[in-house]
Amino acid sequence: MPRPEVMPEPWNAFFADLDSVIPEEVHLHCLGGFVISVCYGMERPTDDVDFTSLHPNDQNERVLSLAGEGSPLRRKHKVYLQRVTVANLPEGYEDRLIEMFPLKSSRARATLIAGRQAEREILA
Repeated sequence: MPRPEVMPEPWNAFFADLDSVIPEEVHLHCLGGFVISVCYGMERPTDDVDFTSLHPNDQNERVLSLAGEGSPLRRKHKVYLQRVTVANLPEGYEDRLIEMFPLKSSRARATLIAGRQAEREILA
């Protein structure tokens, strides 16, 4: 199944609004239901974007205050960012990250964790 060219709603509007209020570029390493639903097109209702890390690390609190649970963006879009603190990730996973929806002007870059070559081909 080919990956959609544009992130579906409400995610597209959520990330656009986040992008407009963060002061610098950040990278979210995403996994979970959001990735399965948005990138693989599988029916898996979710209202959060699970991420394992955010770079630069000093922007964690700021980004979560803007787009985390209980945030203004959560109230507006009914979706939010959630940091996953317990996850078993394979060694070297960062080398396999794939940008989900590249946007030239975007400061909020969401990347997904894809483990196998087949997953990369599906998302290409």
